[in-house]
Amino acid sequence: MYAEEQRRLAVVVRRAFSAEADAWEGNLAGCAAMLEATLEPGVRRITLVEAPAALGWTDMRDIQTGCKEQLRSGLGIMTPWIRCA
Repeated sequence: MYAEEQRRLAVVVRRAFSAEADAWEGNLAGCAAMLEATLEPGVRRITLVEAPAALGWTDMRDIQTGCKEQLRSGLGIMTPWIRCA
């Protein structure tokens, strides 16, 4: 269930990022979408209560690898923009 929730959150972030014209705004939109999504009671229950108890932190971090790569990719896209700014 935790892995499924992480995939769903990744889609939310990706859609928010893709809806923006430039990388900076896309990253801001993605972060805002992630924060907003994590306010949902079901997401909080799964990520803060059920997953840590059932999986442990090590397995949770392994599952989050895709989300971490998505963030790295977004930051990589922003890097040329930051250098030019």
